[in-house]
Amino acid sequence: MYAAITSDGQIIYANEMKETAEQPTFYCPTCQQVLTHKISSTGKGYFSHLTSCQNDLPARHTQESETHLTAKRLLQNTLEASGYAVQIEHPIEIAQQIADVYLLNSHSLTPRQVIEFQRVPIGAELIRSRTQNYLQAVDKCTWLIDEEVFKGGYRQTWLQTMVAYSSVLGFHWQALNVSKREWVIKFKMPIIYQAHRIQLSEKRLDLDVPLYNVWEFPENYVNDKVHYPLYRRPQRQATYYRHIKQIMTQSTYQKAIRDLYAKGVLLQTLPQWMVMERWQMLVFKSPGWLCLAWCFYLISQCEHDSFTKTDLENGIHALVQAGHLVMADMPLIEEDLVSLLVPSLVNLFLEKELIERAGYHRWKLHTKVHS
Repeated sequence: MYAAITSDGQIIYANEMKETAEQPTFYCPTCQQVLTHKISSTGKGYFSHLTSCQNDLPARHTQESETHLTAKRLLQNTLEASGYAVQIEHPIEIAQQIADVYLLNSHSLTPRQVIEFQRVPIGAELIRSRTQNYLQAVDKCTWLIDEEVFKGGYRQTWLQTMVAYSSVLGFHWQALNVSKREWVIKFKMPIIYQAHRIQLSEKRLDLDVPLYNVWEFPENYVNDKVHYPLYRRPQRQATYYRHIKQIMTQSTYQKAIRDLYAKGVLLQTLPQWMVMERWQMLVFKSPGWLCLAWCFYLISQCEHDSFTKTDLENGIHALVQAGHLVMADMPLIEEDLVSLLVPSLVNLFLEKELIERAGYHRWKLHTKVHS
């Protein structure tokens, strides 16, 4: 068999397992017997029963999270009340995975869909492979996370991993608030934002009310009863020179500072707002000040010539290729992340009078910066 459950209720797929000296105990999702992980002659992983799988054996309670179990049943009840054929914990053989919620193809015009509620953070590569596997068998795979995670702020690797993108919603997340029985869509997340002050759009759907046309959901829900919450995070007041000192004394930034210096960029020569205003870029793991510093370097190379968005895109891609900037791994987004970033970056630089227009879709370093 290709899937097992750990003692805390997490689904583990055999092909994702790595051979290590210490492994958790695995249990059968059907009969709760202990399983062993093995490798076939073809090199594929699988789980094996010690004795044959039987439903009538005394079941061992695998302590699946009560929140996770409640969430799946809540989604099932709501979608069934909306007229959909639904199964939970549905095995999909071609994907060799077990879907939390599976919406059946009961009508020729109705696409099949998988809904996964992932409460516990896992790696981006697992999200990518599981999504690709599901899409071999269904038309759409929707990932939901626990809304509780947002209490930790938006600068989290898990949120970067689970963010999605569409032309209607922009950067967005879909989440569940199980205690409030709500499906939450947080969308129009700025790709460049200040860490202590973030405003985005939010739509909350009552799961005690039927959800219709779920195949186009959530795009068809965004125009009605949208909230615009403002996330604020207290920040310590510090002078410009204290900010500079904090950056320069951090060991993790020493190589980045040396690389900038090799290109003729000193922290002290950067516009003060790049350091003081705590900007972050959603699509980068690298800190915001470093991203802005390298982008400042790129446009400063065009001191006597104008540049286009394509020039800036190519420059940022080159910086990533050289290892100066590190992109976030966003497995749910197919679009080029740099192409999505550059329009907002140009707008920010225009607002800060770092650049000015030099013609149709062309910009140049602002004359104030020259002086």
